Amino acid sequence: MILGLRLVGAPGQCIVGTAVTLRQIRKTEVDDLASGDCAIIDPVPDDDERSGQTATTNADALLAFVARHGQRLQWILDSHPHADHFSAAPYLKGRTGAPTAIGKKVREVQTLWKDIYDLPDLPGDGSQWDRLFAHGETFQLGQIPSG
Repeated sequence: MILGLRLVGAPGQCIVGTAVTLRQIRKTEVDDLASGDCAIIDPVPDDDERSGQTATTNADALLAFVARHGQRLQWILDSHPHADHFSAAPYLKGRTGAPTAIGKKVREVQTLWKDIYDLPDLPGDGSQWDRLFAHGETFQLGQIPSG
């Protein structure tokens, strides 16, 4: 399930490549072999908890993977908001222009987090993403339907 959605396709229609961060958090890239369109799911930046420093090595590795395989990045998808780490989605969008998306329920989480983390200026409308998917909403990734 991704954002309350499932990517479905015939066997062999898509491949999944993964990269692992220093914190052993998996990022996934899904692509449609026929069209060359792809999506990156749950990308995270490198982070060093001791120093508080972040880097883009892992996000850049995902972009290199996409380029090496001649793919076109169509979506950057967050499966859910992450309380324990940042998303590399804004960085990847800045490098590629690909739209970002998450499920609409992120607005409920943001409202909750505003109080828990004392973030009164956090917009609770999901405006940090380009698209908010409703539960059960479908979209295409090349020839791969979701739903």
